[in-house]
Amino acid sequence: MGLYPHQKRVNDLVREGKNVILTAPTGSGKTRAALHPFLWALDNQGYLPSKCIYSVPMRILANQFIREYKEIVQKYGLATGHSDLRAGIQTGEQQGDREFASNLIFATIDQTLSSYLLTPYSLPRRLGNINAGALVGAYLVFDEFHLYDPNSTLPTTLHMLKQLNGITPFVLMTATFSTSLVEELAHELNCEIVPKTEEERQAILGIQSQQKIHRYHVADTPLNAEQVLERHRGRSIVICNQVERTQQLYRRLNALKSDHTRLILLHSQFLTEDRRTIETLLQETFAKDGDADVLVVATQAIEVGVDISSTVMHTELAPANSIVQRAGRCARYKGDKGDVYIYPMTEAADGSVIDLTQNFMPYEGMGDVISKTLVAFQARSGNTFSYLDEQAVLDEAHTESDAAMLQRLRSIQTDHKRKIYALQSGNPNQGGGTVDPRHLIREIASQPVTISGNPDSLLDAPFDAPAFGLHPGTVQKHLKEWLERGNALKLDWAIKMLVEKDDEQQAQANQERFVWQPITDAKSAWGAQLLVVNPALASYDPDFGFIAYQGRMGTRIVRDEYTYDPDLGFIAHREPQTARPHHNYRYRLETYARHIQLVHQAFDELWGEIARNAGQLEKFFGWQPRTLRHACELAVLLHDVGKLSKGWQKWVQEYQAKIGQPANPREAYAHTDYDSRNEDHRTVQQQMGRRPYHAVEGALATLPIVHQILADDDLTQAVFSAIARHHAPFSQENMTARLTGNAPKFISETFAETILSVDTSSLNGLSEDITPIDDADRDSLIAMPDNLRAFLPYLLFARVLRRADQLGTRMGV
Repeated sequence: MGLYPHQKRVNDLVREGKNVILTAPTGSGKTRAALHPFLWALDNQGYLPSKCIYSVPMRILANQFIREYKEIVQKYGLATGHSDLRAGIQTGEQQGDREFASNLIFATIDQTLSSYLLTPYSLPRRLGNINAGALVGAYLVFDEFHLYDPNSTLPTTLHMLKQLNGITPFVLMTATFSTSLVEELAHELNCEIVPKTEEERQAILGIQSQQKIHRYHVADTPLNAEQVLERHRGRSIVICNQVERTQQLYRRLNALKSDHTRLILLHSQFLTEDRRTIETLLQETFAKDGDADVLVVATQAIEVGVDISSTVMHTELAPANSIVQRAGRCARYKGDKGDVYIYPMTEAADGSVIDLTQNFMPYEGMGDVISKTLVAFQARSGNTFSYLDEQAVLDEAHTESDAAMLQRLRSIQTDHKRKIYALQSGNPNQGGGTVDPRHLIREIASQPVTISGNPDSLLDAPFDAPAFGLHPGTVQKHLKEWLERGNALKLDWAIKMLVEKDDEQQAQANQERFVWQPITDAKSAWGAQLLVVNPALASYDPDFGFIAYQGRMGTRIVRDEYTYDPDLGFIAHREPQTARPHHNYRYRLETYARHIQLVHQAFDELWGEIARNAGQLEKFFGWQPRTLRHACELAVLLHDVGKLSKGWQKWVQEYQAKIGQPANPREAYAHTDYDSRNEDHRTVQQQMGRRPYHAVEGALATLPIVHQILADDDLTQAVFSAIARHHAPFSQENMTARLTGNAPKFISETFAETILSVDTSSLNGLSEDITPIDDADRDSLIAMPDNLRAFLPYLLFARVLRRADQLGTRMGV
């Protein structure tokens, strides 16, 4: 089967070197449109990088898209010459590719943006500059980007794409942005829009997934169980805007439904394992050709990523883009017939009616959009909709608010850029307060709440405790109720919040950095990192989720990491830190020459993954071909020159003697013998103290050589930064050091074994004495994000050097 017209258009534009914004309805093959040019290029020595990072706003989508990718490869015979093609998933809970090493990575947008900001969520801080280079050297796809938070995720994504424009190819995809917003974004990012013409838009109506009947109705009665059951036929989905109303409706439906109707509940307040079980059940129950009698009650958690189709959908009134996204789970496939009922009113637990044109939670600040959404759908109530009709509603409801959002994006652009630069330069406190990367990645309006009768048992790793993200406003409402009921039950405490210890000495003397502080006033909990509620007040059930107002409910659950007991809450399965085994790792006594040889060998293997984008950088900045390979190879060959200092080599000799394995005094070494399981090794290392620093020292020693060879200030900064920061992303201070007298000899030998053409007489410029430098001098040497000609090559070099160093070290062991 060939490509649909919009898929072919995307493919052609990407092959021409253009960036694309694709706007198409759910089920129209956006995933194939984005992946086809990448997979085709792999087979045809193509025009795209050999790495694709496919970013999605929710972790459920990452799981779905890797299934779609496999289907595309098998169905259309793409990437047939690449049996070793690796595809991975990188999300917060499924960390299958923490260093973005696969050819195709499906990642949540949090993972992508945190990597670009040099604060990757998936890696420890010391490895913070490994992943950013993968983004500079990849084909980037951003799906469902209409779901990106406009205060954090969207502006950071736009900033990154502007930085990489002309260097890294990208495709953005959406189903529910207004036409005006897409046009403005295309202008800002220098993108082509697909579909662009009326003919192209009409062509989408002809594809198989659009051959269906899809009707929208505005209901004149409140949403309640009776209305749902009256209209139920085959497969129904009900979507409420808040978890509490979803649970209430589920209870009522469970009491009224017939025995043969299966009822499923899905919302955001389930534990990960239980949510996965429910999602799998949904996929099985809603099989495309199935004949199930099933009723699903859900929140926005079902809006995207769940590939199911209902006959009837009921939804509370929400912004138009959300309603259209929800409707993508109704009459989804060719030949389907479906009805979507929109309810401006909904029934509360006590039977009273909630007017959703006045009660906007969780869509605060969107009252005008919701009003326009209602008017637009009322004018078309009962009509059959095509995706063009849905787009017309989106334009009527969102154009004005989208224009305001764009204006706000422009107004915060300068400050947002300052914050991004502060993080990327390693100075989060620079100018105007500390920059929290979370505020640039995803501004999540939620507070985590866990349940435990013994909160102190969680202090060893409090953020590993099973927890539920609740809206801060919902938390405030619950807190008041919990405090009142706690007093009535005469509990010692009702709810506590996690606070960090103020006493630094006490914190260092204790393994626990945090304490629990009882809450006596609901307002004091605003902004708390973690809350714990007494199990007498709240509960958890794997079929119902977090139960806010009933204590000691649910069934006992035993999992690998924890147990849930209705009387005790969550109990962590965790040994005390003192009882945990050491993280095992080994080094062997290895000469300097051998280590550089192995790292260079790894460099040769790794360069291929970014060679094409290195070429793009060379073209963009006006360098000759292979200039960046030449520069990165210099960084690889010189990265450990700091270990040729007298202090480092003396440390090696003394350490080896103390463990009974003396080293050759005429040789230079890059590694000592060390086995973390060997008590003698650990004891000697502890007695001798830290090894002398070498990274920044080596960068300073080789600076004259690098500058002489490259004759380019920006590339010199890039190489200097890669060497100085090959163990930590923001290393900058150095110690006094003096190189050994035979350092030039050892360096010359490593150059001789490469094909790099370098006049070794340049080694005469080696700085033998290294002294601490001041901040001003240091800042002039480090590649900073406001100079992309130095910063982007640095990101590439840092990735290749650090991964080559890792691989070379493993080969040495």
